[in-house]
Amino acid sequence: MTGDRVSHLSLRDPNSVQTLSAFRRGVDWAKSGQFTQQDIDEAKLSVFSAVDSPVAPADKGDTPTVMNPLNKVTTRDSRWFPTIN
Repeated sequence: MTGDRVSHLSLRDPNSVQTLSAFRRGVDWAKSGQFTQQDIDEAKLSVFSAVDSPVAPADKGDTPTVMNPLNKVTTRDSRWFPTIN
């Protein structure tokens, strides 16, 4: 979510109609505000634990090339790593 925009991604999805419905429900849920600070903290931990998880040796050579051929975080890429207070 950036400002007043929410972005979703679904690649090669065999259930696109159900996925779009889930995306809509997610936006409605977020707009409703029916979540606690603990929900937010747990969501952050979930996302960053996945980002910070160990990489299997067999996968180490592929990820940087696929993600960014120069193997560096660009300004555009940095939006995926928001500041956590």
